[in-house]
Amino acid sequence: MNVSHAAIKFTLVALFTISMFGISGTTSAFAERVMYVKPDQKITIRRGTGVEYKIIQMVEIGSQVDLLKQAGDYAKVRLNNGKEGWVLRRFLEAGEPADVILQRIQSENEQLRKEHNAAMKKAAEAIASLKETQKQFTSVLQERNTLLGKYQQLQADTRDVVNLRREQQATARENDDLKHKLIAAQDESVLLKKGTQLKWYLAGAGVLFLGVLLGKIPPPRRKEKSYLS
Repeated sequence: MNVSHAAIKFTLVALFTISMFGISGTTSAFAERVMYVKPDQKITIRRGTGVEYKIIQMVEIGSQVDLLKQAGDYAKVRLNNGKEGWVLRRFLEAGEPADVILQRIQSENEQLRKEHNAAMKKAAEAIASLKETQKQFTSVLQERNTLLGKYQQLQADTRDVVNLRREQQATARENDDLKHKLIAAQDESVLLKKGTQLKWYLAGAGVLFLGVLLGKIPPPRRKEKSYLS
């Protein structure tokens, strides 16, 4: 009886030792990899491999964890905040959950939609700015054409002013010539007038002198008629 009890005890110790070596060999050769929490309700992360261990944290569906090692139905994981604990392996999967992928795609699509709307808004603002720039350019071009027309008109007016000044200068020279001619004519008229007066004076004097001479000539004697005849 004592021998059988000792044998059973030895057998149990041997089996426990073998199982421990098997677990340690399995965990030591296990490579750390990324796992995801399956779609389900929140799961618990505990300090050990059993429900009797204290809960460290509740983990959301689709949360990413680092798988450190496995022990039976449990797996030791590291959370994003650095905490480590044990969770049932059935709640983990290597691939990202479809719900999480769909949610991420929807979020990315929403972000792309927002970026698209923002890009369209910027494009509309750019088009409006381009139209305003074109409008301002058209206005500036019209002002430029107006100024060019005024400048050309000013050039024409300047040429007219120059020609007018030349004509005025020519007219002034002609006036000066006419003035000199008029003065010369006036001088000639004065001389002619004086010459005419002198001629008339001389003519008058000659007539007077002739009258005097004629007055001194005695009249002819009349022949007396004979009473006898």
